[in-house]
Amino acid sequence: MTDDLGALRDRLRAHLAPVGVGASGRLVGVRGLALEADLPGARVGEVVEVSRDDGPALRAEVVGFDASRAVLLPLGAARGLGADDRVRRTGEALTVACGEGLRGRVLDGLGEPMDGAGPVVGPTVRREVDAAPASSSSAVSG
Repeated sequence: MTDDLGALRDRLRAHLAPVGVGASGRLVGVRGLALEADLPGARVGEVVEVSRDDGPALRAEVVGFDASRAVLLPLGAARGLGADDRVRRTGEALTVACGEGLRGRVLDGLGEPMDGAGPVVGPTVRREVDAAPASSSSAVSG
């Protein structure tokens, strides 16, 4: 009977929760590299933010779901995450900067500067990671 009440509570919570961009849920599990979150309305490919008790928010990408839970892959170190950490939808896909402003810079795997030279200066555009390549007329020449 307790399982039935828990399942009913979860269904009611999911039904009443806001599902738009900015909606939030909670972290409920970590399995290897994957995180699990109760996050109504999350969509595969969406970037979410996980708030930690100590330290900056962690960005993660929704890579799947199982019943009412979203499966997330963290885009940084997961150290310090805990049960019931808040997870917030952004409604955005993963993007990286592209353009002349990045020439000569050292970037991390997410396209963020890591060379200590400060913010990127110069023309750049943000593109979705899985977007089609730019046409040859707008591609950056080397």
